[in-house]
Amino acid sequence: MAIESALGLLLGGAVFLLVGAIQGREWEANVANVRANFPYLVATEAFLYLPAQWINFRYVPMAFRMLYVECVQLAYDCVFIYLLYKVEFEEQNKGSK
Repeated sequence: MAIESALGLLLGGAVFLLVGAIQGREWEANVANVRANFPYLVATEAFLYLPAQWINFRYVPMAFRMLYVECVQLAYDCVFIYLLYKVEFEEQNKGSK
């Protein structure tokens, strides 16, 4: 479980850098984005996946575990996408006011 969480954080940071590079942002801006959002990634991993896995193995019947994990993954993806594009959301909101 610890290895999975560490890899998730490593890959999450890599996705932030890759998406920033694809969007044409400077390296320093990408690193600043990773540093700003890394605590949120850690908190999401800790407060979503650890309890979700405990509930999964403790209460969810074997036949429904895959569905349960996919629903948890969907929630995580929503948080991750928000963090990934938070800078653009804030820039659009500033421009529209």
